[in-house]
Amino acid sequence: MEPSKPRWRWLLAPGFLAIALVIGFFAYRNLDNAKASASILSPLPALPLKLSVSERKGQLDVTWDRNAPAVAKGKHGVLSIADGVNRQELELSGPQLRFGRVLYTRLSGDVNLRLEVFPEGQGSVVESIRVISTEAPPPKPVVVGKPVDAPKPKPKRAPIVEKTAPVSQPSAPPEVELLRPERRR
Repeated sequence: MEPSKPRWRWLLAPGFLAIALVIGFFAYRNLDNAKASASILSPLPALPLKLSVSERKGQLDVTWDRNAPAVAKGKHGVLSIADGVNRQELELSGPQLRFGRVLYTRLSGDVNLRLEVFPEGQGSVVESIRVISTEAPPPKPVVVGKPVDAPKPKPKRAPIVEKTAPVSQPSAPPEVELLRPERRR
C-alpha cells in the first residue's frame, strides 16, 4: 500500500494548480468589471470653453477660456441670453471671442446663458450656464412725483395726503457691455 501514497501526493499538486487557475480567472473578471464601473462613475472631462459667471450688484461678469482651442480658432460666436421673459442673441466676432468676457446687467432672478463658438474647419462648440438668484435685480431709477395733468385740490377743503406707489416704467432692454482689449504699447 505504500506505493499508492506517493501517487496521491502527485495528484494534489495538479488539483491545487487547477483550483488556483479557476480562482485567478474569476478574480481577473471581477477586477475588469470593477474597472469598467469605476470608469462609468469617473467625473466628466473638463468643459472645453470653461464658461463661468460671477455677479456683483446685479451685474453678471460672463467669462470663458480665451485660450481654448475652439475659441482660438473661432471665426465667430453667439452668446444667447434668456433673462426671465427677455431673450436676445449677441453676435461675437473672432476678436471679441478671444477677449473672453462680457458684462451683462440682469433683469430677473433667472438667467440662462449659452455660448456657441464656430471654429474654422470643425463643428460648433456649445456650453451653457444658468444663474438663479434669490436677490431682486437692482431697481431701475423711477421718478416719483405728481403727474403733470394732476388736478389741483380745491382751496375750500383741507389738503388730502395721498400715499402713492411708485409708477412702474416699462422695462428697458438689458444692458450688455462688450469690453475691448487694452492696446499694447
